[in-house]
Amino acid sequence: MIKSKVSGESAEALWEDAKDYFMWCEANPIYKTEVIKQTGLQTNVEYPRPFVLAALCIHCGVTVGYIMDMAKNKAAGDYHLVAQKILAVIYSQNLEYAMVGIFNANVTARKLNLGTGDDDGGKAPATVNIQVIENGAPPMLENEQEAKNSESQL
Repeated sequence: MIKSKVSGESAEALWEDAKDYFMWCEANPIYKTEVIKQTGLQTNVEYPRPFVLAALCIHCGVTVGYIMDMAKNKAAGDYHLVAQKILAVIYSQNLEYAMVGIFNANVTARKLNLGTGDDDGGKAPATVNIQVIENGAPPMLENEQEAKNSESQL
């Protein structure tokens, strides 16, 4: 799977090497030994191998930064298109397999930067407003009817 030369000779060569990586992943699933609860017997369960950008880059002899830079740089021509296509294939395979329960949905969501929709990953600091009441607090209400009456006066 690891190449001794860099795939960056041409955009076409990079795409061909990426396809080789994808086909290798398809032909080499991951096996996990699991125990059948009813019988106690062990069996090997086959799982599809996820497409991973870092592994693809090792196979192609390029860096993750290189692929990401090419994907952002529209002036890179065919390299831009190939990098976009590589990222789309990886994204699609990971998302689709997570959606049907083959891959762990939580891990995949983090890997693909899916989540709360916040750019900060949902880790924004909370804002706490504190209101200082001077001259004492308002009188407490005795029952629900008083609460309704005070709301209607507003």
